[in-house]
Amino acid sequence: MTRWTVQIFFALLLGFELRAAPVIGQIYAMDIVDLAENKISTADGRITTLVLASSDESARAQKVGDNTPDFCLGNPKYRMITALEFVSHHSTPVRAIIRKLARRRVETAARALQARYDANQIKRNARDDVIVATDFDNVVAARFGVPLGAHTFEVLVLDGKGELRAHWNDVPSREVLESALRAAQ
Repeated sequence: MTRWTVQIFFALLLGFELRAAPVIGQIYAMDIVDLAENKISTADGRITTLVLASSDESARAQKVGDNTPDFCLGNPKYRMITALEFVSHHSTPVRAIIRKLARRRVETAARALQARYDANQIKRNARDDVIVATDFDNVVAARFGVPLGAHTFEVLVLDGKGELRAHWNDVPSREVLESALRAAQ
């Protein structure tokens, strides 16, 4: 038996979930439905910063937004999508309440982003650029190898074809994120 086989055996025996890390260079073309029920494709020609975050990691997701370089703000070639994962399977009424609460937080985030737009003299409604999806069924996270119930925080940069160009498990600095976004052009 190889060492790898032994590791898999013990991981399964002890009940640990194995997960595949997102693969740089792989195409992740998919549709994501946001809180406003808009279908957004990761392969529609726009460079996407995708944040996969457990519901308790929304503050870290906000930091990624804060670290987004100014050249991306209001620029139709770039966007950031935050997919919030909710661990338990909620009933339809509970999901509706969670979405309503998420919309309120989006409004707060949009006001903060609008201040940044105004400071940069960007004549655009920042609310249009705050994209959040609720990932109740682990559909988005699973595409990147993140199992349901995992403590999730992933930051991914996808080029316009949906090819994964960069990946972090923590908030990248503004300089590192800027470098990855420029390389994805």
